[in-house]
Amino acid sequence: MELKNRGLEPSYKVKCMLRLSAALAALVSAVLFSLAFFLHFEAETALFKSGSRLIYVAEMLALSFSVILIILTFVLVPKKRGQEGIFPTEAEYKPYYNVEPIPLKISRYFVAVLIIIEGAVRTFLMIDGKLEVFMSPFFTALMLLFTLPLALFFLPEIINKLTPGYERTHLICGTLGLFWFFLNVINIYFDNTVALASPYRIIQQLVFLFVMLMILYEIKAHTDVPFVRARLATLLSAFVLTSGFTVGRVVMLLCGKAVSADDTAIVITFVGISVYMGMRLFYYDED
Repeated sequence: MELKNRGLEPSYKVKCMLRLSAALAALVSAVLFSLAFFLHFEAETALFKSGSRLIYVAEMLALSFSVILIILTFVLVPKKRGQEGIFPTEAEYKPYYNVEPIPLKISRYFVAVLIIIEGAVRTFLMIDGKLEVFMSPFFTALMLLFTLPLALFFLPEIINKLTPGYERTHLICGTLGLFWFFLNVINIYFDNTVALASPYRIIQQLVFLFVMLMILYEIKAHTDVPFVRARLATLLSAFVLTSGFTVGRVVMLLCGKAVSADDTAIVITFVGISVYMGMRLFYYDED
């Protein structure tokens, strides 16, 4: 999977236009979410002030941008099939991570470290009895169990040193990491600390689902059916929604509006994921 010569592929300019559109949409979303959290968010109830419509505008625009980018990607980018063979050979697999640009490699380590930090913080909160969201100790332990494979998915170099068949192990780590997102979605649904109809709860679930889909197609990039268009589409849509909402949550925390300790901890991971997706946006390896 060598990095292709930039500008030679017919759809290169189209992909550049889509990535630039996603960056602009993410910027608009980040500004709107930040204003909504700064002006109207009430951390005590995880609700927005009565009469405030800014959060709904931010959510609808972010979702609309995401859906439009998905549609444009499937309409404008030609279909591209993968090579035969469920797993690539070692010669094909290693360049994918060895030839990649330094900023992209740094972003992978950055998100992996933040995932581990977030898991450590949640573990400490669980031991200290300060977790406010999770349904049961077993559920919490199960979610934390999937933190490590999710982090390792972003560190194939580490997997390569630990296991001989690291291509297969890398895919397994990514697949197990998906359960971390799935369990968090379930947990948010049953979270009694936030109102069922709260925009904060709804957008959180959507962010987890969008990122989960993005990582799913990252995993499939190393199989015989990589679904290149879907991979790009999920990256663009997840970046718009996740980065915009994450910037808003960071502003929320800077204003001293923390919902709970474990909710604050999860922001750590999504800062890393947003940075990683931003790097993937401009160092895309499928051009």
